[in-house]
Parts: sequence; C-alpha cells; structure tokens
Amino acid sequence: MDEADKSSLALLAKLAQQLASLQRECSELRRELDDATKVQQEQLEQLAALKAKYDQLCRQRDAFRKALEEQLTLNPAFCVMPDPNTEH
Repeated sequence: MDEADKSSLALLAKLAQQLASLQRECSELRRELDDATKVQQEQLEQLAALKAKYDQLCRQRDAFRKALEEQLTLNPAFCVMPDPNTEH
C-alpha cells in the first residue's frame, strides 16, 4: 500500500467519523423536534378544550341574558333595582 492509498484511507476514516457524528447530531435534533412537537400538540389540545369551555360559557351567558330580557319585558317592575349606593 503506497502513501496515496494510506492518505485516501485516512481521509475516508475521517469522513466516516464526521458522518457518524452528523448522524448522531441529527438523531438528537430529531428527538428534540419530536418532543417539542408532542408538547405543542398537547398544548393545542388544551387550547381546544379551553375554547370549547369558553364557547359553552358564552352560550350560557347569552341564554341567561335572553331569559332575563324576556323576564324584564314580561314584568317591567322587576327591572327596578335599588341603588346600592343609597342607604335603606
């Protein structure tokens, strides 16, 4: 084996080490990305649940408001409320 062959083999060995290092780094980055994606998916699910609860509360509020307005229309005396700032 001459010097050119030894030099080529040394270069190939060095390149193989660099490739192995890059593959390890890529694997680590892939794990980090997968973990971050999982966390983000969980947060999106929590956000969707909160949005559904918010929407439900808004519907309940609107139904209550409508029922109260109907009650006030049917019984106008009901809408006379004492002023909380005056003494009774």
